[in-house]
Amino acid sequence: MTNEELKGQHEKAAGDRFTEYYNKENKANFVFKKQPPPPKPDLIYYDEKKNKAIGIEVVDAYYDEHDAKGTWNIARGKTRNSDSGLLINPDEKLAEFISDRIKIKCGKTYSFSDSIILLVVTRPTLTEDKQDFQNNVLPHIKLPNYITLSEIYLELNLPPSYRHYLRLYPGSGYTI
Repeated sequence: MTNEELKGQHEKAAGDRFTEYYNKENKANFVFKKQPPPPKPDLIYYDEKKNKAIGIEVVDAYYDEHDAKGTWNIARGKTRNSDSGLLINPDEKLAEFISDRIKIKCGKTYSFSDSIILLVVTRPTLTEDKQDFQNNVLPHIKLPNYITLSEIYLELNLPPSYRHYLRLYPGSGYTI
């Protein structure tokens, strides 16, 4: 499997999980339609009853580039563990990584006229629980002054298998 195929599978799985949550929260029925090439969002979902589409752009957040590389090497079957090394201020590093990815995605121009939702996926292995994340990572996340996306959500994956969604924009969304 190529890197692009693996990335596409990961984006689709994240989008499908999120859409299930989003549908429940918004009493909607968005279903996967397609995975178009750029400059469109990564995924397009459509609700026939509402005659409405949403685009979902998926981005992953890590503690640092070493953590990102190690995580993807595991996914590719190249190694069994990550070699991230020593992290100083890991909560702040993760928040900075998240903030940077949001800023980058807000700076992109998409060829899509409907709502676009940014989904930031993170697996903070050094975070104890959702309260730890809420207290130590969220306060350090900085949203850009100019946001071009309709909504921004964070998918928080905590061991062993807990998944939480936080809406970062619009609104505070800092309650998990």
